Amino acid sequence: MRKNLTFGRQLFAKSRCPSCCKCATGTGKEAFAKALHHGGLWFDKPFVTVNCAAIPESLIESELYRLHARRIQGRVKEGRAGKILQSNGGTLFLDEIGDMP
Repeated sequence: MRKNLTFGRQLFAKSRCPSCCKCATGTGKEAFAKALHHGGLWFDKPFVTVNCAAIPESLIESELYRLHARRIQGRVKEGRAGKILQSNGGTLFLDEIGDMP
């Protein structure tokens, strides 16, 4: 893991290229992604994690993109930014994306 982390930091230290880490569940993908994030150019930007397997199919779009303002008990509740917008300029970690419905 240490060798992979060193290689990853060298690769991402001066670039903003996307990456894909395919490993079995529980092998430390999120820790590896966080280490790359904190060692890269965007260390001061947000790191947003999305567990894709835990999002129901009916909520994927609103979770990733945007939840519009809605009325709750007669009051308008502000919408919140989706995960993609929350991670703007930083890292969006899509965990278990292969299990997305």
